[in-house]
Amino acid sequence: MKTIIIGAGISGTALLEMIDNNEYTIVAFIDDDKAKHGKVIGGVPVVGNASLIKNFAEALPVGAIVSITDNSSRKKIYKALKTLGFTILKVINQNSIINDKVKIQEGTVIMAGVIINSNVNIGVNNIVQSGAIIESNTFIGDHTLISSGAIIGSDVKIGESVMIGMGSIIASGISISDNSVVAAGTVVSSDI
Repeated sequence: MKTIIIGAGISGTALLEMIDNNEYTIVAFIDDDKAKHGKVIGGVPVVGNASLIKNFAEALPVGAIVSITDNSSRKKIYKALKTLGFTILKVINQNSIINDKVKIQEGTVIMAGVIINSNVNIGVNNIVQSGAIIESNTFIGDHTLISSGAIIGSDVKIGESVMIGMGSIIASGISISDNSVVAAGTVVSSDI
């Protein structure tokens, strides 16, 4: 399937490297950073900003992957893509370990070295970065970022548009409300 990646930064570049080109043909990057326009990353052109997404909608079916770490921007782009009729793809790195009883919704990106144990439910349009660990019976809402090296215990409930910082530890049984930010290296032992 012809596919565009929205976000040509570090996450977008890593995403391009992990995609199986037999399944998706990446035809373009979209990025609002004008300095990237006209550049080629891994053989894929950065064609312009988000206003160009509509042009690709005229050639549907086209897949889209949003690789923007800012939750608010990622959510806005995801909703626009859905409205335009894009197929929102999920991408799971082959070097992650994911239990068969895990549910991962569309638009979610799972990077290398992630470990996800049984009965975890991950909503739409999330990014789980390298080396994160998510233990059993955990729920993660939509449009959330789990940063590299974060450890999330069992029976945790994470709301929508939450940012879990690099190396954070979320103790088992904790609830984190919508739009919360957990700073890098923080240990969370009570509800937020």
